[in-house]
Amino acid sequence: MQNSTTTQFDCLPADIRLDYIVSYGKKEVTVRQKLIELKAHCDSGKLVDGNKREIRFFRIACFGNPPHNYDEIRQREQAEIEKLEQNCTVIAMECNPMIM
Repeated sequence: MQNSTTTQFDCLPADIRLDYIVSYGKKEVTVRQKLIELKAHCDSGKLVDGNKREIRFFRIACFGNPPHNYDEIRQREQAEIEKLEQNCTVIAMECNPMIM
């Protein structure tokens, strides 16, 4: 039997799980917690927030030792996020600080 949270998020992208960590800190925040905070639900097969804006996930690049073009990569990621934010709600998934 599925719980209501699973059913509510049936349109979650295949590469994203509800137990994935979105942000780290004193308290980790999971995808499930973030979606609940955003009042997310499925609408016509798309994951949307409480304002009916499509939700998109963005994985921040993670590095053990930053490559020579680290600043360029971060600038490119920031530009991509800003572009997505024009039409969508973006959930940026941070890197696990324990593996960096």
